[in-house]
Amino acid sequence: MLRDCGYSLKKKGYTIKVLNLDEKSKSNHYNPFVYIKESPTFDEIIGNENPNHKIQEDDVMTLINTLMVNTKSENIENTSGDPFWEKSEMIYLQALFYYTIRHYDKPHQNFSTILKLIRLSNPDSTGVSPLDKLFDNWAKDEPDHIGVKQYKHFKVAASAPKMMSTIIMVATARLAAFNIKEIADLTNTDDMELERIGMPINDNSPILQKINADTGKHIGNGKVAYFIITKPSDSTFNFLASIFYTQVFAMIDENAKRLGGSLVTPLEIYMDEWAQLRRNTSICRGIGLSKTV
Repeated sequence: MLRDCGYSLKKKGYTIKVLNLDEKSKSNHYNPFVYIKESPTFDEIIGNENPNHKIQEDDVMTLINTLMVNTKSENIENTSGDPFWEKSEMIYLQALFYYTIRHYDKPHQNFSTILKLIRLSNPDSTGVSPLDKLFDNWAKDEPDHIGVKQYKHFKVAASAPKMMSTIIMVATARLAAFNIKEIADLTNTDDMELERIGMPINDNSPILQKINADTGKHIGNGKVAYFIITKPSDSTFNFLASIFYTQVFAMIDENAKRLGGSLVTPLEIYMDEWAQLRRNTSICRGIGLSKTV
């Protein structure tokens, strides 16, 4: 579809974005952390400035759930077949994600940072790990933060050293793809601009200018086409397409709210080969157009 339609769309003024999981070096960059939304604080709602934006915690939960559902392998399932292990791994990853978003600036909010934190999980001879120390310091400042709470729950679940090692091993195996340089390069930064979906097609639109002023962002026009390319013979990296579609659908809802209830520019999605994308039957492979051609 990219080969047959891409040039025609470009001639009509569309921006072309490609998540290419077959030839990864030819792909646009896609970092799921970029699309974890921020919620305004009470101070901001009443008109006072507050630099400490709060993230929407459910976005983190959704990202991790989509990741876990779509990265199941025979080896991981054999290890984590008991729900205890999967739930423990989930709260461990949640703690790491919340820590990353709270303590790292945006260029370092990515899966490479998550893996870096995982490598700090090994305890020393006293049973304390460098990661424990990071969370202990965080708990002194924000004892009620959800990330602090989830890490405490993880420590309770992983009370025995062997249990902790198993949980960490399963999480490491699940995120192993992000140790591959091509995948790290693809996901460490982002130029997908998903916030353009459904926006006015004119950069000078008063609606778009107001949204940019209200959000403090520079959101481009809605004349954009997205292509998702997966490898027909290998589904190893299809989980990234699943995450992509999950965040696209969330962005559609978010932008509809920003635009008063419905998208300004019509959205068309052409979908194929759903079965390749694991257990999320609501997400699929294809092309999303932000304007009818």
